Amino acid sequence: LFCFFFFFFFKQKTAYEISACLVGSEMCIRDRILDLILKWLALLILHNDNTKEAISLVRMISESLIASKYRMLDFEAVSIFPALAEKFASGDVTVKKAVFGIIKLAAPLYSPNKLYSLLSARLITKHESMKRGCLKTLKKLINMHGISIV
Repeated sequence: LFCFFFFFFFKQKTAYEISACLVGSEMCIRDRILDLILKWLALLILHNDNTKEAISLVRMISESLIASKYRMLDFEAVSIFPALAEKFASGDVTVKKAVFGIIKLAAPLYSPNKLYSLLSARLITKHESMKRGCLKTLKKLINMHGISIV
């Protein structure tokens, strides 16, 4: 599935050069595949046995998307960022650092304003450690992008 995603993603990139009529259909295919992969990774992240592997895959995909100058659509971001925010409640410090690294990396992928909104919605939880993690991340997002993202 992962190789399938990269095939269509890079194929879409060449569609701009080959023919303008292919761009719409190729983008649609890429978006659907990326959405499925992100939803699959969100499920893996929430399943405690596979969290670290899934987070490393999310990081790898994020770096590839950034290199391709891709901007996430709302339905893609809504599937992955809340799942990542859930891991702020994790007792594993390396998982928390990895999640923050991905969220910090997300600025070229997704609007910081919208990311701020997604994370602030997670503050309603009863998990104190997740609230603390989200608040720390929101503070760091404000420091990185300014108060205008609020």
